[in-house]
Order: sequence, then C-alpha cells, then structure tokens
Amino acid sequence: MAKNEDIVVDKTPVSAKLYQNLNISFIPALARAGDWYKQIKIIATTTTDPLENAGYNGEAMSCGIDSFATLAEYISDICHKDLKINCLTLFNMGSHGDMGGEDARNLYNLRKKRAISFAKEYNYKFVEVDSNLSEFLKMNFFETHTFRNCSAVLAI
Repeated sequence: MAKNEDIVVDKTPVSAKLYQNLNISFIPALARAGDWYKQIKIIATTTTDPLENAGYNGEAMSCGIDSFATLAEYISDICHKDLKINCLTLFNMGSHGDMGGEDARNLYNLRKKRAISFAKEYNYKFVEVDSNLSEFLKMNFFETHTFRNCSAVLAI
C-alpha cells in the first residue's frame, strides 16, 4: 500500500471472506486514514472451502495478567467445550521492541521461555510465530499491532 502496488496471489486461493473484507473494507479504510497508504487491490482466486485445522483453540500467553485472565475464562466450567483453550501461542510481531534488534530478540526469547515452561507444566500445546517484520517495517508497534497480530493468527 505504501508503494501503491496491487498484491497478486498466484498459487493458493484466498478465502472469499478474507478477500472481500480486505478489498471492500480493510484496504479502503486504511487508505482513507492517511496519505501514506494507497488504495490497492488483492488479486487472487477465492474459495469457500473450509480450512483444514488441527482443532486447536489458541490464546496468547505472555504470562501477564491479561493472558491468565483469558485462560481462566476459557477453561472454566461455564465455557462451551468447543471453545475451551487447548493451545497457547506467542507472537514475535513487534511487541518485544518496535524496531526489532538484539534487545527485542532477547526479550522475546525470555518471554517465550516462560510461556513454553507454563505450557509444558499445564499440558498445553504451544505454537509460536517468530517474524522479522519489525526488522524491515520500522514502524511503531502500537499503531500497527492489530494488523501484525491478525496476520500471525491467519498464518497459523
């Protein structure tokens, strides 16, 4: 969007819902937010086939109060069995340091060690997304955290 270039997806179909939400809602809204992003299109074939998945219900585990509160809610007896958390995640998408670098990498590794230890102790699967996005994006994480983290969820 910054380079005003459409995105062409060649080999893999995109879900029709994602395709529509990107082209009709998300991209136009982002382009209206400021002149640094241009109105582009995603060009791809679409599918309505359901995605195969491993049956995991994941939750970010930073080992902070918010992640423990969410976990407590989604493992409680009042939570529907199909929604219960059975997998913990941690994403390196910029929250450990806006611009990446060694300090951000060290902080991510420390947090990951804690999250993996907790997951093992309480018998949860653990999935991480370790991206170098911050290394080249060079943008404030707070301004882009929704998009970064959503992209990690969509990747898994």
